[in-house]
Amino acid sequence: MTPELSRFIQAAAVIAAFVSAMVLYYGTLGAHRELQSQKEHPATKLRRRRRQLAMRWVGIPAAAMALGCQLIVILYPSPAY
Repeated sequence: MTPELSRFIQAAAVIAAFVSAMVLYYGTLGAHRELQSQKEHPATKLRRRRRQLAMRWVGIPAAAMALGCQLIVILYPSPAY
């Protein structure tokens, strides 16, 4: 593996990890306090749950990609020139 490719993979891992962290954090945010009530509208609750599910479908693969990129760089280091 060339040093340029190694740097590219490391940069991809950092970007994927950042995207994963932000998306998963945003997906865990609940409704505002004033919107939470016993009589919450079902459509609002369904929209919030769909958003959280979509965030998981983006965040978890991004985290797996970051892990995979880091493992590639660690297990296949570039030769010293």
